[in-house]
Amino acid sequence: MEITAQVCKLLAIEQFDIIAVQPASIDIRCLETGTEATVSLINLLRQANLGMNKQWLIKRFVQKVADAMRDATEIRLENIFPRLIPFCAQKTMKTPWKRALIGKEIDLTLVHDRGNQVSFLKPFDIPKLGVSLAELEKIAIANLWEISKPYKPQFFKGMYLVETKDGFDAARALIAHRWFSDEQSFFWAIPSRDSLWLFPVIGDEKLPDEFKIAVGKAYATMPYPIRGRFFSQDDLL
Repeated sequence: MEITAQVCKLLAIEQFDIIAVQPASIDIRCLETGTEATVSLINLLRQANLGMNKQWLIKRFVQKVADAMRDATEIRLENIFPRLIPFCAQKTMKTPWKRALIGKEIDLTLVHDRGNQVSFLKPFDIPKLGVSLAELEKIAIANLWEISKPYKPQFFKGMYLVETKDGFDAARALIAHRWFSDEQSFFWAIPSRDSLWLFPVIGDEKLPDEFKIAVGKAYATMPYPIRGRFFSQDDLL
């Protein structure tokens, strides 16, 4: 109930009436427009239970609800996150902004997460934000770390998995080094948007062949596939 109470408090500050509170939802009314809605808390509570930053999640959740209820179109810097996708050579003003992260294998894009809708930033969106592209990338990665830093990768069958299912698991390859010591190197794989595999390296240890086979199978079967092989930590530098 602590999270629900904090959500209700912030919604009241945003000029919403709290009509009713249920275990996993809140009925609200926007005082500005008169619109009523039932807001589900299921995903918010799930992410909080995974150990993600609760205060950040709550603040971002309320902002998303407020924007959706008011049909806001403003792009908020605090809601911009990185997303990794398979490499694509096509680039126009109408396609999402992207740059090659790893050769002709993986592209880096930026998305604006409204909670009920995630939209890719396009090239013409960038100048409107008042920051350089390099700074925007740093902001997006910092935002991702804010919601991720309390989370601990789960050890499973000889490697670590990150699978929060919030749409940004593959992108967490960009911040994975923060979960390990400065001296620790690792191999990583992103078979899909919602799965990050991490294999810490000890000395001259090689990546086991069974992991190479497993990630290929995962890539072939998981939704939102990205790449079916492992990369080294140096590939991210």
